[in-house]
Amino acid sequence: MFNLDKLLKSEYRLSFVNALKQSFQNNESFSSVGKPKKYHLFLLIESGKVEYLLKNGAKLTANSGDTVYIPAGCEYCCKFFKTNECVAVTLGVNFNLYSENGEVLQNNEIYIFNSQSLKTVIYEIERLSFSFNQIKNKFNAELYNAFNIISDEYFKFERFNADFLIIKNGVEYLHKYFYENFDINHLATLSNVSEVYFRRLFKKMFGYPPAEYRIKLRISKACDYLRYTQLPVHQIAEELGFIDPAYFTKIFKQERGTTPLQYRNS
Repeated sequence: MFNLDKLLKSEYRLSFVNALKQSFQNNESFSSVGKPKKYHLFLLIESGKVEYLLKNGAKLTANSGDTVYIPAGCEYCCKFFKTNECVAVTLGVNFNLYSENGEVLQNNEIYIFNSQSLKTVIYEIERLSFSFNQIKNKFNAELYNAFNIISDEYFKFERFNADFLIIKNGVEYLHKYFYENFDINHLATLSNVSEVYFRRLFKKMFGYPPAEYRIKLRISKACDYLRYTQLPVHQIAEELGFIDPAYFTKIFKQERGTTPLQYRNS
């Protein structure tokens, strides 16, 4: 069994196996208990929610936009739930992971990351899997890129853990109610710190001011609506807290380089 902390600080080898998109009915479940996973898996939750129960009794929840890393050898149960009328849809990337001396690495823990960069890598691997000219080194290069992103995320929160605990209540509220138009001062109040201090710690941790980060959460959710529902653009804008659909379209194009309708039809 490997430790993620030690793994990310050591030499390792990766090789791509396959990519697979799946959809699940509400309350549909899966179990690997008694039949540990053969491959390592990156699982991007495109819509819906997934609850995990590990063999050691630990419980984890992955929401839309999260990427779950499930190592080979892991035994767990999970259940899929739809949210906002969107069924659970996942995009999985299976791969092998070896130590420097060729040992097959396994672990019995699950790790959840919320990273736009990691999502981009998973989508690029999916794109490569549909290419007529599949070059294995390209897949493996993207997998190494994914682990570099995981390393940055993992050690960032390790370094900033004390800061995160200070603003934890505000951060969790923002992630849960990002579609509401509350003042950033409300998040600071929830964290029992001044608004100036909250903003400083937040940007230190996430790289963006709270308001800009909220926009990115909204646009990421808008992509889910556009991809998996037939809701009109003006209703999506309203659902996500944009009073003016034209402003929503402007912000969407700034973030994604295309209009909502172009994104839906692409």
